[in-house]
Amino acid sequence: MDEMELVGRFGEVDPLPIEALDRAEAVLRAAMAETLPPVLWPLTGRGHRRRPNRRSLASIAAVALACAAGGFVIAGSGSTSSPTTRSSVPGGSGHADPAVLTASKVRLIASQSTALADSGRAVETLTNTSNSPPQAVVPTTTDVTFSGQNVNYTVVSNGSGAKGVQERVVDGQVYVFVEGPDLQMHWYHETQPGAEAGTSFVDPRTLLQAVSPSAGLENLGQEWVAGVELTHLRATTPGAIGQMGIPDVSGTVKSFDVWIDGDNVVHQMTVSAASGNILCSRSAPRVSPQADESVGGVTTLPGGNPVPAGVTCAYATATTTEISFSNLGAPETVTVPPGAVDQQAEG
Repeated sequence: MDEMELVGRFGEVDPLPIEALDRAEAVLRAAMAETLPPVLWPLTGRGHRRRPNRRSLASIAAVALACAAGGFVIAGSGSTSSPTTRSSVPGGSGHADPAVLTASKVRLIASQSTALADSGRAVETLTNTSNSPPQAVVPTTTDVTFSGQNVNYTVVSNGSGAKGVQERVVDGQVYVFVEGPDLQMHWYHETQPGAEAGTSFVDPRTLLQAVSPSAGLENLGQEWVAGVELTHLRATTPGAIGQMGIPDVSGTVKSFDVWIDGDNVVHQMTVSAASGNILCSRSAPRVSPQADESVGGVTTLPGGNPVPAGVTCAYATATTTEISFSNLGAPETVTVPPGAVDQQAEG
């Protein structure tokens, strides 16, 4: 049914003020975004960074009627898919400001996730950026399998040719899968005292400690991540995370984002931190303070003065760690690799 057919069915009406149209459009788009399948989200404006081109109220209503005829339900503006869901209309008058989660809610997320994280898998991507001098970003991706305190790390990709290298901790003993003197890959058992303390990797589950009330997590609404609808949370006080003593999280934490499912279980986390001296140089004006903050840049100098226009300042190094969990709670097995050769590492 097109716009003219709608007018023919419902008759002509007096023009509405633009503010009323904005409110009506926002309510309808929010309701559609909560119920339509992802393929139709471009019609609602959901999932886009910029506001879509304005459509007439009749056009949106026509889409809604067509979806209803096809079996989709158009929910009321007050409906939500879970207690943590907040409907928002980017750029519209129906936009809802993010709400900071209560301390009890954050503790529930942490406890639910930690309880399931005894076993499962994770993919961790670590990106280090140097601003002194500027260097190309070469991320390292590691596939991690864990079962209790037994953990196996497999390097999936990085810039140093270590793809395929593995490190495994079983009952406090360390095993590595690396190239031997014969230029072939072999398992070795590290027998020197304290080998476990010197492992090259940090268990990704340690970052779950950052899901803390001190982070001031706010609800940014629903997002689809890898085919799963999740709730996006962001820290309003990320700097507090850097004071918690979490392994591999140091310096000034610039941002911390968490995505959880309807059972309050963490699926993904991203933390960005910066360290070292602050370096400044003449450059084009910043695109936005938020963009600068995300890559280790600064908008305020240590003395409290703002960075002058035409000057870009950033910490010497910036680190971004992204962790995606999967199959949390599912049984996994991490055992001693057969045929591992005992060796005592030098130094």
